[in-house]
Amino acid sequence: MTTATTAENNHVLPDIAISSVKEADDVMTRDLLRLSFEDRNAIDEEIHGVSNAFPAETMELMQTALHNLSAELLQIPNKPAFDKSQLLFPNDTYVNTLDFRLRFLRCELFDARKAAIRMVTFLDLLDELGFGNEVLRRPIQFSDLSKEDVKLFRVGFVQMLPFRDRSGRPILAGVGTIGFQYDLIQRMRIHLYITFVFSNDVESQRKGMVNVLWPEGDFSEIQMPLHNDSRNLLKKVIAAAPLRLVAVHICFPDTLYFNLLRSFLILTFSSQ
Repeated sequence: MTTATTAENNHVLPDIAISSVKEADDVMTRDLLRLSFEDRNAIDEEIHGVSNAFPAETMELMQTALHNLSAELLQIPNKPAFDKSQLLFPNDTYVNTLDFRLRFLRCELFDARKAAIRMVTFLDLLDELGFGNEVLRRPIQFSDLSKEDVKLFRVGFVQMLPFRDRSGRPILAGVGTIGFQYDLIQRMRIHLYITFVFSNDVESQRKGMVNVLWPEGDFSEIQMPLHNDSRNLLKKVIAAAPLRLVAVHICFPDTLYFNLLRSFLILTFSSQ
């Protein structure tokens, strides 16, 4: 298997298989072919803001989904952070509030089982990323970020745009060098905080969010951390986000460096 062990245009290429570019294309083609024409068209229309997959939200739907969510949570045997929230803050944890639980139900289009898994994953990830026990009692806040996180946040490699797209979805943009040169755990702490802030209003919960990656600058000395640990952490963050990611627009140059990055991202996302 050929590997990227030489530099292209002085880029520091990751030691991963060049064949992953073809593998990623094959995965996308295979998964798209599994969909019906109607499903592919619905996805395409939602990506471009023409329609929205969110169901008609009624009081009956919410009540049924909340009841089913509680039942599904009981069926998950290993949920350490959730159990900790109930043990440490039995009377005032926000984990038990309608506001918190509806975020995850709306994120999963009121599929109670998927919402329960996402909610548990989110709480476990907060614990894993070192936010502490307080975020199991009340929502994550900017003050929960460390001084190093705040410094990195102010660099601006990831930005919440001050406007929404034409269908009313918030936009998270990765710009410049997209923070590749910085610690991945720090970047994921910032990403999780931003995503939670985006999910604070009901309109965003219903419509989801859009992510745009638009790199600029000199990448010649930047090593992409595309090893398995990075992929596993990114998968957790995607699976834990309290807001539905409707579309990712990747605006990359057509070079080996960015084709490898594109492939890595495609293989990191689930088929869904």
